[in-house]
Amino acid sequence: MRINIAHSVRQYVNHQRFGKVFTFEQIIDRKKLISKANAVSAEMVRLMSEGVVKRVGKGTYYRPKVSRFGEIPVDPEEVIKTITSTKKAEYVLASTSAMNALGLSTQLPMVYKYFVTARIRTDFYHLPIKLEYKESLGKFTKHLHIQNIDDRKNALLLWSCLTGLNANNFEKYEDKIHYKFISLLSLDAQQAFLQALPKSMEWIMVKLENKNESIYSIK
Repeated sequence: MRINIAHSVRQYVNHQRFGKVFTFEQIIDRKKLISKANAVSAEMVRLMSEGVVKRVGKGTYYRPKVSRFGEIPVDPEEVIKTITSTKKAEYVLASTSAMNALGLSTQLPMVYKYFVTARIRTDFYHLPIKLEYKESLGKFTKHLHIQNIDDRKNALLLWSCLTGLNANNFEKYEDKIHYKFISLLSLDAQQAFLQALPKSMEWIMVKLENKNESIYSIK
């Protein structure tokens, strides 16, 4: 039986693309090995000792990808996407990182910080990743009626940028944010974004509407 379990685990791992992040729970669920968790854990230890997989956090692994220049570091986005998917949570780069991702700032964060809509406690091994539960993100996403994947991703990045600003320092980035808003979001997504903002961020709606009333007015 143990040999069959080892084979099942290795089969699952070998079907993951290089650089792909996956979890212990995904293995036992996909291979229906919930009652054999200890044996699965033992096989994962063997795979790590062989260098077939590496662990990025408790119960979280990936297949290392190697180029002619050496091993390629795991993509933080892959790590967060996998962890949040198991919790059915949404995530977005936190304020400073979000501003950098949108080209609003040249400041390079030392740590990849993400806001998440679920309380996730995971210690990452040798990875500059930090998760912060953000209740306001959950409230925003609940009212953000955008189906298009790109529009939704950009809307969340814009929201994250704005949460790190206030009415005073917003002016420093106002023109850039206005440009990103109209260039990254469709007209329907712009309206949905503004409608999803909480009362505490209504000042943003006012400023954007004043910038171009014909585009940002909401019925």
